[in-house]
Amino acid sequence: MPISGLDGFEVHPFYDDFSTPTFDAKHNLIKGGSWISTGNLAIRDSRYAFRRHFFQHAGFRYIESEEEVEIKSDYYETDELVSQYCEFQYGQKYFGVENYALSCIGLIKSHIKDVKRSNALDLGCATGRMTFELAKYFDHVTGLDFSARFIRIGTQLKESGKLNYIRQEEGQLNSYQEFKLSDFGLDQYRDKVEFYQADACNLKTLYTGCDLVFAGNLLDRLYDPKKFLKEIANRINKDGLLVLTSPYTWLEEFTEVENWIGGFRKDGEPYSTLQGLKDLLSDQFDMMEEPQDVPFVIRETSRKFQHTVAEMTVWRKK
Repeated sequence: MPISGLDGFEVHPFYDDFSTPTFDAKHNLIKGGSWISTGNLAIRDSRYAFRRHFFQHAGFRYIESEEEVEIKSDYYETDELVSQYCEFQYGQKYFGVENYALSCIGLIKSHIKDVKRSNALDLGCATGRMTFELAKYFDHVTGLDFSARFIRIGTQLKESGKLNYIRQEEGQLNSYQEFKLSDFGLDQYRDKVEFYQADACNLKTLYTGCDLVFAGNLLDRLYDPKKFLKEIANRINKDGLLVLTSPYTWLEEFTEVENWIGGFRKDGEPYSTLQGLKDLLSDQFDMMEEPQDVPFVIRETSRKFQHTVAEMTVWRKK
């Protein structure tokens, strides 16, 4: 079976490169010693890992069972962007800024209590923290993201309830992080969530009948946000909620200028994204309250952070 750290595993500062390089689902565990080994390799409690093609002299006994063996891919996530979002959604608090998902839940909690709470949709869910948080309030929550790299993290958390990832500290120096959903009181909601890869501008018809749609920091990364906003009402039940957050960082790299919601001059006058949202949504939604700021911090390294302020608007379907 692949080797991995036991629950609560920590890297010893004297052996920071000893075990963790084998936690890659490519090294198999060998327990117990061989009679031709020396030192601690010979004792029954020895525990080492070798690549599967590496032949090591090791005497062993085996037990045959009719139970099907489940081999889990329990390795440390190394994708840099994915690891950053693991830290962003499940890691430490930096500079006194609250976890983003918790901030958003706190701001919309008063509105959630007034709607039916059967189905919710988390668009641009990344590694899934908001999906799990919404499951505290809704019977079923679907997390969707354009990136399969993110979706597999949410899926792994749903299946195993825990995750390991490598966090960059400085240059080639890394630290090894782990967390469990139970650390956040979310483990009991695993059966209420599911994760799929999807394009928010071209959603399948099955994603309808929602009592809440949450689109967190998604708008300014869509290739056609106008199309998204025009069609999203068809997926929300009457009196259901649409919650949007965004720092309105419009870039041609992601969205052609003609598809921007705002952030340009219209008829010679400044035209904000908030005004654009009102113009696009007011026929089918009522804005529940004045927009609210939601700050968040994304950690890149131990000395480099992105500190951003998104704006949240909450809309009720007419």
